[in-house]
Amino acid sequence: MTLFKDGILFIENGRRWQLHDHIIAFNQLICQLLNDDNKIEDEEQALPLLASLPKSYKPTVQTMLVGKTTLKLDEVTMVLWENERMLRNEYF
Repeated sequence: MTLFKDGILFIENGRRWQLHDHIIAFNQLICQLLNDDNKIEDEEQALPLLASLPKSYKPTVQTMLVGKTTLKLDEVTMVLWENERMLRNEYF
């Protein structure tokens, strides 16, 4: 993991990965699906986002899933941004 002031850059399996870029790409994919007249419930958006995160997010994902019957995309992204902000503050 490499830290930058504008975000955290993870390198997993030799690939660069940044949360900001990942969420933007995920949202673009959802928008494309919605533009094709697909109906996607909020809960159906949140779980694939969690599943697509790197292994380093496993503890965060598990914490979000405990005791939940539904997850909303905005709640998930808020937790992910807050997690990154806390990590960034921890190292800077």
